[in-house]
Amino acid sequence: MPGAVARANRHGLFAERIQRSPYDPALTEDASARPADSGFWDEVATIAVERGAVLLEEGYVYNAARWHRITTSNLDAVRTQLAPRARLLVWPDLQTNVDAALANLPDEGLSEVIWQDHNGQVNCRCVEETVHGALRIRLAEAQAAIVLPLMDERHPLLSAVRPDPDGVLRARWAP
Repeated sequence: MPGAVARANRHGLFAERIQRSPYDPALTEDASARPADSGFWDEVATIAVERGAVLLEEGYVYNAARWHRITTSNLDAVRTQLAPRARLLVWPDLQTNVDAALANLPDEGLSEVIWQDHNGQVNCRCVEETVHGALRIRLAEAQAAIVLPLMDERHPLLSAVRPDPDGVLRARWAP
């Protein structure tokens, strides 16, 4: 390794030898890295019973997600469709009063709007204040909706990461 640092320095880079990789999993203290094990799914089922339904955000790659509306009757079916190593966030269910949900749109900045269309499909869009009018028109036929904040203000009910088939949690999602 000393030779690599010297070579980098000769090429105008200012490399330094470090004792340990910053990517070492032992250095990660990620509270959200709970495995989506049977205990997690039992909690999801309990919340779904208490609330009637919940939303599951399945982050399968960075900056992309699929949304699922979870009830006690479809929980097992949804679980089998989830991507390997997906980050799973559980949110409150959609509101059936779409106008009331859209009243939570912020006056400025970005937010995430999730809605269920007349076919039962759950959709999602990140929106800013300049498109609120068009959004209200688009969601006129929606059955239910919810507005969630973006970035630092996001606080899901539960979070977990889907482990590999051997039960080992290898995915490393940032909180």
